[in-house]
Amino acid sequence: MDEGALEERLRSLLSEGLDHALRPTDESHHHQQRLARRLEIASSVYSSWTGKENDASKLASKIADGSVDNLRSFVTEKDEDDGVEATSTVTVEVRDAEDLSYEEFWLRYMFENKPVLVSHIGREWRATREWTDHNGALSLGALSEAFGDAQVWVTHCTSTAEKSAGERERWTVREYIENYWRKDEGDRGNRSLYLKDWHFPTEFADYGAYETPKYFRDDWLNEYYDHLASNAGPGGAGDKTDQQALECSDYRFLYMGPKGTKTGLHADVLRSFSWSINISGRKRWFLLPPRYTHLLYDTFGHNIAPAFFGVDEEAFPNVAAARKYLVEVVQGVGEAIFVPSGWHHTVENLEDTLSINHNWFNACNVHYAVELLQRERHEAEQAICDCRELVASEEEFEELVQRNVAANASMDYENFAYLLVMVAVSRARALVEEDSVEDPESLMRSYEAKMACAAVRPLVGRITSKEAEAEILKSMDFVKASLPHVNWE
Repeated sequence: MDEGALEERLRSLLSEGLDHALRPTDESHHHQQRLARRLEIASSVYSSWTGKENDASKLASKIADGSVDNLRSFVTEKDEDDGVEATSTVTVEVRDAEDLSYEEFWLRYMFENKPVLVSHIGREWRATREWTDHNGALSLGALSEAFGDAQVWVTHCTSTAEKSAGERERWTVREYIENYWRKDEGDRGNRSLYLKDWHFPTEFADYGAYETPKYFRDDWLNEYYDHLASNAGPGGAGDKTDQQALECSDYRFLYMGPKGTKTGLHADVLRSFSWSINISGRKRWFLLPPRYTHLLYDTFGHNIAPAFFGVDEEAFPNVAAARKYLVEVVQGVGEAIFVPSGWHHTVENLEDTLSINHNWFNACNVHYAVELLQRERHEAEQAICDCRELVASEEEFEELVQRNVAANASMDYENFAYLLVMVAVSRARALVEEDSVEDPESLMRSYEAKMACAAVRPLVGRITSKEAEAEILKSMDFVKASLPHVNWE
C-alpha cells in the first residue's frame, strides 16, 4: 500500500463538511431493510397486546386465535426479502504483523469496519514467557503463586440446578484454579466456569505483562478512564471503594478458562471495537456482519437470540437465516483478532485458554457509539413515556431518560460528551504547540479533534445539566478556533 495513502485520506476527510463527518453505519443499513421495519411493527403490535405493563400473560388469547403465528410469519425472512445473498461473502483475512503496517490496518480494516486476524504478536511479552511452559500450555501454578489473592468474577457459562447461565460469583484466582480448574471434568459438578472481565492490566499495572499492539493504541475509551482516574471528573471514582473503582476503571481485561468455557452472543459495549490475543490456547469465534443483526430478533422484535445455534427457532424465526452469514474464525496462540463495531459474536475456548482483551473506539467508529446512544435514548423515552405527566418538568423527565441510557449503554449523553471533549481538547492543544499541521501525526490529531466535535453535536441538546452543556460548547469553540485548517462548516 502507498505510504502516503493514509495522509491523502486524512486530508480528504478534513476537507469534508462537518455534517458529513458521521458516516451512516452498517447498523443504519440493517434498520432500513424491509424485515427490520417489519420487526419494528411487530414490536408495536406486541406493546398493544401486552399493555403498558408488558404483561406477557395477555398473549394467551393471541396465541389461541392464531395471531402470534400470523405475526411470526410476518417477520420471518423469505428468500426474496431485501435481495440479500444466500450465504456470506465475508472472510476474515489473516495477516502477519511483520507485513501489516498501521497505515494499512487503519485504511483497510479499522476505517472499513472489517475483521482481521493478525499473527506473530506477543512472542516477547512477559505474559508469554512466564505464564506458559515450554509446550505453550498455561502454567497454572505460576499464575496462582503470582496473583492467587486477587479477587475476580467467575461466570457460569451454562445453567445448573443452583445457578443460571450468566450468573457470577466472587472468587480469588487461587480458588478458581485449585477448587475448579484443576479438578477432573467429572468432579466439576457439571459446572462450566469462566474467569472473565478481570481488570488485570489496571490491578497489576506495574507488572508489564504485555504491550498494546500498535494497531490498537488509538483508544479514546480507555484514555478517558485513565483521565478520570487521575482527575476527579464526571463519572470518576472518588466516592467508590477501591474494589468498585477497579471494576469501573477501564475496558482492559484478562480472560482465562478451561476447554469448553465460552462467551454468549453479544455485540461489544457502546458498539466499540475489541481486540483479543491468546497467550495460550485456541478459540473459535462466530461473527455476524452488522447488516444482518435484525435476523437475530424474536417474533416480537424485542430480544436478541442467546446463541447462533441450539435456540428455539419458533421464538427466533430468522436465526437460521442469520447462520448463513456467519463468519467462523479459529484463533491460535499469538494471534490477535480485531472485532469491528456492531459485529455480534460468540466465543468458545477449544483448549485451556488465557487471553488479553480490550474494548476501544476512536475516530473510525465513534459514529457507531453515537448511533447506539441515540437508539438507547429513543427506547428509554418510549419505555417511561407514562412518567412524563408525573414529573415537574421536561428537564426532570430527560434526567430519567438519561439514567436509563446510562444503565443500558454504560454512559449517558453527558458522560460521553465529556469523553469527546477530552479527546478534542487534548488533540487541539497538542496541535497548537506544533509548528506544522501537515505531518501524518498532526493530520491524525486534526481528524480526531474534528470527529470528536462532530460526535458532540447530536448530544448537546439532550444534556440535562446546563452548566455541563455550556462547558462542553465552550470547549468545542476552543477546538474550532485552534484548528482553522479544518473544515468546520
